[in-house]
Amino acid sequence: MDIIDERIDAGKAFDWGRTSKEYAKYRDIYPEEFYKKIVDRGLCVKGQKVLDLGTGTGVLPRNMYKYGAEWVGTDISPEQIEQAKLAELLKPEGKLLILIWPGFHLKIRSQEQARSLF
Repeated sequence: MDIIDERIDAGKAFDWGRTSKEYAKYRDIYPEEFYKKIVDRGLCVKGQKVLDLGTGTGVLPRNMYKYGAEWVGTDISPEQIEQAKLAELLKPEGKLLILIWPGFHLKIRSQEQARSLF
């Protein structure tokens, strides 16, 4: 799916799906301190439900699930979603239970609808 935005790369079309394998392999670059700062603010911890819009290959949920939050990740790129699913299955701790599907199918109009995702 080509995305065109005049503010990005002079409006040239880009498609995250074309580089999903490489993105999944090399993009998990955030240091543990990054995740610690999120947790220190009381975010993404046990008892919370987190909707990760634009999850890409699922880097944030994969690295934060150990803090106890329930995660739902969405992305517009089917290729990114596929890489997220593959990475999820390769976690040494076992399968990470997150639900991932293309975000453009979401039609959330209320807090009740958002809660129903979990």
